Amino acid sequence: MMRLLALLMIVSAAAGFIGCQQQEDDTPPPQKPTPTATPLPTPMPTPSPPPEPRSGDLGDGLTFEIEQTGEGDPVAKGDTVLLNLAITDDLGNPVWEGRFALKQGVGQAIPGLDKAVVGMKPGEKRIIQIPWQQGYGEFGDPDVGVAPQQDLQIEAELISITANQ
Repeated sequence: MMRLLALLMIVSAAAGFIGCQQQEDDTPPPQKPTPTATPLPTPMPTPSPPPEPRSGDLGDGLTFEIEQTGEGDPVAKGDTVLLNLAITDDLGNPVWEGRFALKQGVGQAIPGLDKAVVGMKPGEKRIIQIPWQQGYGEFGDPDVGVAPQQDLQIEAELISITANQ
């Protein structure tokens, strides 16, 4: 019986030791870091159509810059257009200013102006650089005040278009 008592004491002591161990280990285990939500990628904006060019090169030195965009249908070959024009020579001297109507593509204006109005929209303003070869040519036009081989600058505003009939 002594042995049994001794054995019970050993078992009880061992259980107490183990219980103490467990109480020390009862601290909650370290928590895993909470995963942070990965932000969703920002959707790419829908690309807008490219802006209309603000300038153009029509070849042979004929160029233009758009000062103000217009709205509506553009000038097409054969359309009749009404323009406000301010023409200066390559030295900045005024040559002519006023309203001018022309049927595009039939030679009613100097070649550079005839070509440069194609694509304009009502309300559009362009500054057009016209080399002498696309203007009044080798001899100029003394009646208008353009010297031989003189480049021109035209500020053109498209007032209206009458479609080709």
